[in-house]
Amino acid sequence: MNAEFKGHAEKLLSESLVCDLVFVYKLEGQNNEAIFPRWQRGGFNFISMHPAGDRHTASEAIHNLARARANVEKAGNGEYVLIDSVGDIRRAYGENKLALSFHFEGLRPLDRNLDLISAYYKLGVKFCHMVFNVSSDIGGGCTDDDDRGLTRFGTLAVREMNRVGMIIDGSHASNRSVLDMAACTVDPMIISHAACSSVYAHMRNISDEQIKAVAATGGVIGVTCAGYYLGGAPTPELYFRHLDHIVQSVGPQHVAIGLDYFDDTNALEAFFAANAKDWPGYHEGKWSPVEFMPPEKIGEVTERMLAAGYDDAAVKGILGENFLRVCERVWN
Repeated sequence: MNAEFKGHAEKLLSESLVCDLVFVYKLEGQNNEAIFPRWQRGGFNFISMHPAGDRHTASEAIHNLARARANVEKAGNGEYVLIDSVGDIRRAYGENKLALSFHFEGLRPLDRNLDLISAYYKLGVKFCHMVFNVSSDIGGGCTDDDDRGLTRFGTLAVREMNRVGMIIDGSHASNRSVLDMAACTVDPMIISHAACSSVYAHMRNISDEQIKAVAATGGVIGVTCAGYYLGGAPTPELYFRHLDHIVQSVGPQHVAIGLDYFDDTNALEAFFAANAKDWPGYHEGKWSPVEFMPPEKIGEVTERMLAAGYDDAAVKGILGENFLRVCERVWN
């Protein structure tokens, strides 16, 4: 990129409220509040963390949330703010603080009790993947051979999430389940992190049909930085190819940043190997490369958006305002 785009990108980043929809929060290990300064240096102002999901019961999820909240409140010398509203995010931005909230990867923490949706929302869980990889009592998963849709219980969960103000997330669900979510929800939905099947075929990547269905709800799709989604070494150029495919399909107003970055790739690969039954094709290389574009590279992605002719409003939308628009519409 030439100096003109670099300078303009730096200016836009400094003027924009930049959001990362997906931070893999680990209570143990490297992926926690210890590396938040990297996001701050990269220009980010809001991060959504997932401390629990389909590997956790309700009791485990509540304990993880409580511990994560306590850890965040103790860290950062007052620079980190747990939020309840979009107004809180904008205030944190104005005070040069990092805004934080939570989401779940899968609805197993419900223990089939829909009343817990409201309780989790009040604890800061602002959106939730309905399904994580494999089929569940909610609906079909993206790694299964059959394309199952939402179950009756899954439909009831969508309706309760709509009532409470929790955003529906179609990440890692089957094609049909995502289409069912889009047909069922009365609010905009998201796919917090994915890449595009039309650019690189992977079981977790989303079809053009899914992209259009999510956009039709008024929602957004976050683009992940994981190499195994993107189809190679996760460079800003490859990342932009997936981002631009969504822009060309449904417009820049339906795109967001959902990095899903993991710092300790050796630990992640060991986890995949130890739980290969939940990661079909691991031994055949379908989860390679286990590499991630660092959050500090978002400036280079911004340069590529500008070089491709995106105007300032479109870039600011992708960096954060598109997601905040959905939050303002859905959160209670």
